[in-house]
Amino acid sequence: MRHLLAPLILLFATGSALAQHGLGAREQWQPQVADTDARLQQSVEIEILGRAAVPALELLSEKTGVSLSVAPENLDTVGERKLTIIARGCTLKDIMAQIPEALQECHWDIDPSGERPIYLLHRNAGVENTTKWLADRAAARRAEEQRAQRVNRMEEAKRALKMSPEELADLEKTDLLMARSVQDPHSRDLLEMLLTLPAEQADQFRDTGRVEMDYVKASERLQQAAHRIAEWFLGRAGGEHLPDELRNWRDHLSHATISFQDCNVEHGWGVWLSLNIPNEQGYPTIHDVALHPRYCNLDEGQICYTRLLVATGTADEDTAFEIVKQRDFEGFRVDAAKREERHKRDWIEPTDPDLLQTIVLGDEQFSDFAEIQRFIARKTGLSVISDYFTLHSPYIPEDVRTGVPLSRLLCLLGEDEFRGDLYLWEKAGKCLIFHRVDWYGLAKAEVPESLILAYRDKLEAQGRVTVDDLAELAVVLDGQDLSAANFPRDLQRAGLHSGLTSSSWALLLYASLSPEQLEKVRSPEGLAFTDMTIAQRQKVIDTASSLQRPLTRDQAYRATFHLIEGIEEHRGRRFAKTELQLRFPHQTTEAVVQFRRLASEEQSPPSPKDPQ
Repeated sequence: MRHLLAPLILLFATGSALAQHGLGAREQWQPQVADTDARLQQSVEIEILGRAAVPALELLSEKTGVSLSVAPENLDTVGERKLTIIARGCTLKDIMAQIPEALQECHWDIDPSGERPIYLLHRNAGVENTTKWLADRAAARRAEEQRAQRVNRMEEAKRALKMSPEELADLEKTDLLMARSVQDPHSRDLLEMLLTLPAEQADQFRDTGRVEMDYVKASERLQQAAHRIAEWFLGRAGGEHLPDELRNWRDHLSHATISFQDCNVEHGWGVWLSLNIPNEQGYPTIHDVALHPRYCNLDEGQICYTRLLVATGTADEDTAFEIVKQRDFEGFRVDAAKREERHKRDWIEPTDPDLLQTIVLGDEQFSDFAEIQRFIARKTGLSVISDYFTLHSPYIPEDVRTGVPLSRLLCLLGEDEFRGDLYLWEKAGKCLIFHRVDWYGLAKAEVPESLILAYRDKLEAQGRVTVDDLAELAVVLDGQDLSAANFPRDLQRAGLHSGLTSSSWALLLYASLSPEQLEKVRSPEGLAFTDMTIAQRQKVIDTASSLQRPLTRDQAYRATFHLIEGIEEHRGRRFAKTELQLRFPHQTTEAVVQFRRLASEEQSPPSPKDPQ
């Protein structure tokens, strides 16, 4: 099996070489201090989009003749941070001053001991503590917001339960789902049980959004409600495709639990009452809505029993779906109106003429945020310094595309309609500086550029990425602790996707196989447990014990490992599907490691209904 580690070894070797070049004592470079290095005042014209800091600074050094690099001890941290530099005649000093603002975790050191100064991008001390504090603060803020939303909605429900028929008729005009739900006996029963939880459970639910209890310890009223939900759920869903544990739910109540869970009560699916029965297929819980959101975030697969009743008074799914869909649209309209009101309240009209320029995007399409930044730079003549993450381009509404002031466009591009501001920006002279608010989390999921380039080389040489390549990648990602890897679109189409991390157990086991074992794993009989090494057997045992219903060692000992390759059709197109299977007695654990469109299908015109 070929190795992908060579680019990484080369990168670290480069760092060692830098260390051996006799760097002298360093001091921190202060951009506000007058520099004796006149080269920093040179005007720079360059475009570097989404490159890691190491190659980006190499390009900038080649352009300017100034020694710029990442400190050798920071090659695997700051060196892998990606950034965009679009210089439109700004000085090199301006670029250097804004790079730490964009990356948020570094500063420049200077070694003045040689004939000409050497500049090194160095990671700040205590970054790990800083990022943990930022992550904890963001999580605490979000938890408090969700708690406030729950408490507010529960207070609204308490008031609705006390309303007269006339008052409920008025409430329907502003809060249809709440008004209907307190009038339906089943829905009202679920709501009352939520609002009359014992004090300790009520506090837990308000604070965490979830409270769970063993079915056998739940009140008779809760058990009966769970029975009604299960009977309706199975009657609507049918039983042929469900696991045995759900089809025969009455036989599995001894180890079942009942829970109330906030699944987005502000604008989403509301609070669910769920009957949770462990099953090997990981099938979703049997649930119904106990507390409705004011507006739904509609998913056709999540129309629950009470949602049908409160929408129409009947179980007519088509009519209910249309009514709930209109509530969904209304929710988005209300959210948009709230955002617009916040914009009017908080907006300070800029006086900077650069920010008042009208930008017309028209029909321009952008694959990522860096391409939008390049478009803005070309239209305005401004420079851009920004961090970069492998994310899709933000959605741009049609009314924005027709033309808005630059300052307005920048605010809209940086705002997420559910999570608030994501991109922060400022203007310094003729330069726009960007950084993501959540950079500390995204940086952990960013795949090193060296790996991306290595896989692009493989894709060009081979025409496709093989399961052996994916296994090599799993080994590297596991060693770098990348919990959720994001890949560029070209590699996603080739089969590299974030789901690889959930399949890592299978790919890591596959990566450890010898040539003789690889032949067996591709055979109909598969690779038997007895033909595995001690380390491989332990991986199988660990996988068996981590299932929702853990298997015994005896069952694990009878496992076989298989590679299954085949062709599947989806929406009239053909895809190659590769999965690794660990087969136990009466059960198979699968990991789909690749699902890619066949090369013969790539040139076929897309369906008008398919998203582009």
